[in-house]
Amino acid sequence: MYARIVRPSLALVMLVLLLPACSTVLAEKESSMIEITPVPPPRQDRPGHLAGRFRTEWMEEGYFELRFPETLNTNLGLMFIDHFRSDMIPVVKLDEFPSWTKDESGAISYSALLPNNVRFSGKLTPGPDFVDMLLTVTNGTDAPLHNNHVQVCLSMRDAAGFNKQEDVSTTYIPVDGKFIPLSATHPSAEEMGLPPWLQISTKGRDIPEQYRRNSRAGWWFIDEQADHALIARVSDDRKHLVAIAFRAADGAMTNSRIPCLHSGPPTIPVIGPGESKSVSGRIYLVDADFDKLLERYKRDILGEK
Repeated sequence: MYARIVRPSLALVMLVLLLPACSTVLAEKESSMIEITPVPPPRQDRPGHLAGRFRTEWMEEGYFELRFPETLNTNLGLMFIDHFRSDMIPVVKLDEFPSWTKDESGAISYSALLPNNVRFSGKLTPGPDFVDMLLTVTNGTDAPLHNNHVQVCLSMRDAAGFNKQEDVSTTYIPVDGKFIPLSATHPSAEEMGLPPWLQISTKGRDIPEQYRRNSRAGWWFIDEQADHALIARVSDDRKHLVAIAFRAADGAMTNSRIPCLHSGPPTIPVIGPGESKSVSGRIYLVDADFDKLLERYKRDILGEK
């Protein structure tokens, strides 16, 4: 009896030949990182954004911009602001606007030295569906710095599908174990007669009544308190979301007139002479699945297993 020789079909041969190439493509896709591009420096003697821009393959068009930071305050006063306001004039001015550098991982970073020897630096590190944030303040003076606070703004103004203004129906926070839209919070924009510019505190944080409203600026604290300082905006097609969270933050914010998202960062109480202290967090660019977002937040930000 002779063994039957089975000749492989042409289709099978082609499949075997293509498998390595397909595996390579899949591996490249799985390992691809979000591309972060620095915002160009401003023209001389003008305020400018120390910011990074990024987008994902599922975005229709445009980009998110992270102002990193928007402002820096210490007990010495306002150290940095990336725009002009007549009531917020910094006490010092950068002699030279810093340039960003990019390393082999795709991370971008800068370091800025102020004339009073206070240094601040930022680093944005990309992942496949996230961007990690690290901001550091270094005290080069001979006295402690107190009440050090950086404000970080995630602008969606140029992100198609996320940039509807004066509308918070697609912006969510976690309250009592579930995510609720800010359009369902109180007092509402209709009750206030103002575009929604909402401050959110986390549970257990006490906001004195005199600080709950700012009639000049137009923002107010909502009555609802969030479980976590995690704030997300869902795309218009409800398929994806962008979210931001800083470690140890006790509040969040959105200004729908831009629109933008903020989470903390927490104030650094004291930085001693020669010391450096940092705040860190993560931006998520993921499918619109709040359960999965919360799982990742608890693992990545809270360190839960």
